[in-house]
Amino acid sequence: MADERRTFAELDSTTQIFLECIYGAQKGMHGLAAKTIQYVRELNNREESLLGAKANVNTSGAVLQTLYKIKGKILPLKFNMAVNKMMAVEEAWRLNYCPLNNRTVAVVFTERRELPTIVFRNLEDVPEDELDGTLRKIMETEMRQGFDLKHDLLIRFVILHTGADEYAVIVTAVQAVLNGLNIHNLFRLAQGENIQPTASRDNGLVMTEKRAEPVMDYWSKVLSGLPPLPKVPYMRKGGEKTDSRQNSYVVRIPLDIQSDLRK
Repeated sequence: MADERRTFAELDSTTQIFLECIYGAQKGMHGLAAKTIQYVRELNNREESLLGAKANVNTSGAVLQTLYKIKGKILPLKFNMAVNKMMAVEEAWRLNYCPLNNRTVAVVFTERRELPTIVFRNLEDVPEDELDGTLRKIMETEMRQGFDLKHDLLIRFVILHTGADEYAVIVTAVQAVLNGLNIHNLFRLAQGENIQPTASRDNGLVMTEKRAEPVMDYWSKVLSGLPPLPKVPYMRKGGEKTDSRQNSYVVRIPLDIQSDLRK
């Protein structure tokens, strides 16, 4: 059943009426509708693990937030155009989650006439020692807002101009949609670059092969300086004195990086 898709016409009449009560008539004047349903599909495994398969799903969903530091220029018009292009190619920008017959389904629309919430703010005049506190307050405000899974666009942005050719971009989104959103390609489009193919995903954040190389080099250098594997005193060779003191060295490495390093 996972990812099974049905167009609106393929749904039974009861389901059609139910969805029209939520999203508006699908056959309005001149065949136009405010939200035209492209198809309805079952949740994939990732969505089901985050939202639950049953219809009594949390109305806001688990929310994830990421802060990006961007070098270059991000102009409001170009960023809005980039979002519009990404909405056309990735369904995650155009979907909502809706209870249907005691389960949750994804309702994907042909297009969304509105863009996600995008707020631009200039923080260039904020003193450097106050910038972190200002960012923290803005992020906390964004997290408190939440999302309506049935109606809202499930991602929003706050773009902060923090210095000359330097921006902080706060991305807040429902966790279930992040795996289908290529945020790095959005930034590329906004800065006039071409979209690049996706090599791997982790928690919805996309890492291309080109960007993965410096990350792997970084972790390889970090791990090359690790202390030797610990041994209990009796296993040590040589004339070392017995010492019962203990030390720990903790390094947390993302799962996708671990997988590549093992190769």
